[in-house]
Amino acid sequence: GRAPFNAATPTETLRLVLESDPVAPRLLNPAVPRDLETICIKCLAKEAGRRYTTAAEVAGDLGRFLEHRPIRARPPSIVYRARKFVRRYRTGVAAVAVVIVALAAGLALALIGFRRAVEQQLAANDARARSQAMVNFIMQKSLPQQLTLGRRQAMIESVETAVRYFEELPARM
Repeated sequence: GRAPFNAATPTETLRLVLESDPVAPRLLNPAVPRDLETICIKCLAKEAGRRYTTAAEVAGDLGRFLEHRPIRARPPSIVYRARKFVRRYRTGVAAVAVVIVALAAGLALALIGFRRAVEQQLAANDARARSQAMVNFIMQKSLPQQLTLGRRQAMIESVETAVRYFEELPARM
């Protein structure tokens, strides 16, 4: 129902022809069949290699369309459309790519930091367990022996110092 490129002036229309892609017919009229849209888009392609090479090829595809047979034209591939999109929105795509790379790097650094924190926590738990085992040894084996030898006060002070040290150990880590 309208020309593929429509502007206020002929000069502006020519600029649109040269610089922009035509609007897909189905966007203007959803009742347009996909095969007919594919034929139209192929006729209006900017790159010569993507257009029909002869009028006979166009007529052949239109005939096949009217006879409800498969047409030879194919819609643009996803890769082709993605390349066109990237060319059209270079700055935006570059910005999104930078954000994705930054997010990936941030995630990697966060995971590395988390892993180190877990390793340090495991090491601290291990040190605490060994320290607790040492305190238990002192309290159960060494202290009773020292008490029988009359060195009770010195041993109690040593144990109290050790207990304070181990209580303060988490704050030091």
